[in-house]
Amino acid sequence: MAESANPRFKRMNRRQDAIGWFAEQTMSRTRLITLLNTVADIERLINRIAGGNAYRANWWLCAELWKMYLLLLRFLTGQIRLNG
Repeated sequence: MAESANPRFKRMNRRQDAIGWFAEQTMSRTRLITLLNTVADIERLINRIAGGNAYRANWWLCAELWKMYLLLLRFLTGQIRLNG
């Protein structure tokens, strides 16, 4: 089986490309890390809402975190780039 046709090699190549991107794109990497830090905030917020302990400010934060989530999703699917 040719190397390029093997799904395992394709995954490995995508992973190596991503690692190379992170090594080369310092500003974009920093912005992506900032976006990923919101994941813990989203989890805490969802737990507050599910537990009935959310305040008005939590609902505003929910809208802001949703925007960050959508931005992260667009980045991860290649729809946008986070260049300096």
